[in-house]
Amino acid sequence: MATGESIVDFEEPLVQGNGRERWFLTSKGPVAEPPRRSDRAFRRAPRCHREKRLVKMKGLADTDALTGVANRRMFNEAIAEEFARARRAESALSLLLIDVDHFKAYNDTYGHLEGNNCLRMIGEVLRSIAKRPRDLAARFGGEEFAILLPGTDRDGALRLAKMLRSALHRRAIPHSESSKAIVTVSIGVANISDRFATPSELVAATDQALYAAKKHGRDRVEAAADQA
Repeated sequence: MATGESIVDFEEPLVQGNGRERWFLTSKGPVAEPPRRSDRAFRRAPRCHREKRLVKMKGLADTDALTGVANRRMFNEAIAEEFARARRAESALSLLLIDVDHFKAYNDTYGHLEGNNCLRMIGEVLRSIAKRPRDLAARFGGEEFAILLPGTDRDGALRLAKMLRSALHRRAIPHSESSKAIVTVSIGVANISDRFATPSELVAATDQALYAAKKHGRDRVEAAADQA
């Protein structure tokens, strides 16, 4: 219908799957003119909104919804990138793996909702420690977390691990089933060295250090065996 013609209302039938016919009121009218070439802001705004939504969606896709730290997928991407960068530049790179002590007992005692709140608070503490632009706090899985520290050597990583442990002590989240009466964490620390050929080897060494921290009493920090 050409521009300038009036709007016409009419009914038309629609046959449903059961064979019954229903009538609907429909309108036909003039076609609106397309945006003029001079109206560039009109055309740019939707693209701007789309870009903002895409950025927001990307951020959500990289974030663990419960704790607010990075998720495992983001961690895997980051450690691959930072490991390669550290190798090229011959720079420092350290990793912390953090496990919440006696977390199953916490859930059994206080319930899963309180367990989730506990993990949220731990996420807040991790974000307060990993403050530099390239530092990355991530949820590694369940009650296990990681902090990736580009440009940080062994001594610096150990200092940050001890700061994290102390910060959680100050939070004093009650845990009646722990010998400390509060929620604590065990932390393993490792830094890049010539013997690590891949990021997974760095993760494995850090995990061994975490296992040692748990074996030696929990609520403590341990460095990888050959880096202690």
